[in-house]
Amino acid sequence: MKWTRGLWRMTSEEEMIEFVVLWDLVESVELTPEDDKIIWKWTSHGDYTAKSAYEIQFRGSFCSFRPTAIWRAHAEGKHRFFAWLLVQEKLLTADKLMARNWPYNPTCSLCSAQPECAQHLCLHCPFAIQRSSARCVDPRLVVRYTSMPLRERTKTRRSNPHVHRVEHLERKKQKDL
Repeated sequence: MKWTRGLWRMTSEEEMIEFVVLWDLVESVELTPEDDKIIWKWTSHGDYTAKSAYEIQFRGSFCSFRPTAIWRAHAEGKHRFFAWLLVQEKLLTADKLMARNWPYNPTCSLCSAQPECAQHLCLHCPFAIQRSSARCVDPRLVVRYTSMPLRERTKTRRSNPHVHRVEHLERKKQKDL
């Protein structure tokens, strides 16, 4: 039994327990005289294809959000640019400054209560919530609305007069410029 020679190298009780668990798992394996068969779980027929490997490589690595919706939104350029930076996670908030080893204030400079990050500034900061409610615009509504397909946007526009009013004000603002 040459395989037992390595047992003396185990120095802790944890290693011994792991070995016993592994031994139990290996002991429960039943070998059959049949040839091994490899089944590719990413196709319905179980056969490997280069196409399926390429597709699975990107599964879950990107979202279905269309960033072009930001640039087509009826909003000022500075707002579209801010939304673009937000989606790209490029806003220089305290958490990003810390990662770059730049000087920063860790707490939100608006409410001085929470750590500053993009999510807090846009959704949870009491100051930002107060400002968006003062303008009668919920930022989550705007993001959801601008990322909707055109067909759904027209349904929403008809059923929600608030959205229609926001669009009207934005068009009026564009004309004034």
